[in-house]
Parts: sequence; C-alpha cells; structure tokens
Amino acid sequence: MNAGSRSKGGRRRVFFVMYAVLALCGLWPVIAIFNRPVLFLGLPLLEVWSFFVAIATAAVLFLADIRGD
Repeated sequence: MNAGSRSKGGRRRVFFVMYAVLALCGLWPVIAIFNRPVLFLGLPLLEVWSFFVAIATAAVLFLADIRGD
C-alpha cells in the first residue's frame, strides 16, 4: 500500500465524518434547539439554521467531488 492511497482513504473518512455530522444537524433533537421565536437578520432562527445545514452539506459534497473522493 502506498502513501497516496492511504492519504486518499483518510480524506474519504474526513469527508464522510463531515457529511455525517451535517446530516445529524438536520435531525429533530438539534432542530429543536433552533426552533425558537428569534429573528436573525430578519429571518427566523430555524430557517437560518436550515440554510446553513443545506449550504454546508452542498459545500462538503462539492469539495469531495472535485477532489475525486
């Protein structure tokens, strides 16, 4: 096994962990934390959290795709 394949496997694990954490951020116990009647920049806090999770997930998947993982 060469160092290149180990490095690629490590990157795959990192992207998987990042994606898994973001997926967990979209589950109900975490969403309940942000389900408050608070406005952030004129938007409900839950909507801002949802946008963050969606954009972060897209960014992780995009980075994994362009790196070939």
